[in-house]
Amino acid sequence: KIGPDPRNFNQRVSLGRNDLLIRTFLSLFTLHVIWPFLWIWATLYRPERGWGMQDAQRIDALNQRIIALENELARQKNLQKPDETGE
Repeated sequence: KIGPDPRNFNQRVSLGRNDLLIRTFLSLFTLHVIWPFLWIWATLYRPERGWGMQDAQRIDALNQRIIALENELARQKNLQKPDETGE
């Protein structure tokens, strides 16, 4: 046998068992702490409005304009109905 066994990581890097356990649990803990924030961040994006968290007033104003235009269109259609029937 020449040198350390390559399959035994602990022997290869000459770390103690406690060092490996600490590093393992720190990495697992970090992963479990970070992934919910990454998941929330990934689900906030909407293709139709982007991140959309800062433009709430603009979206409300646009919705009001759409409602006003729909009401105006409906009013104009109601005014044109008697003309179309010939009355």
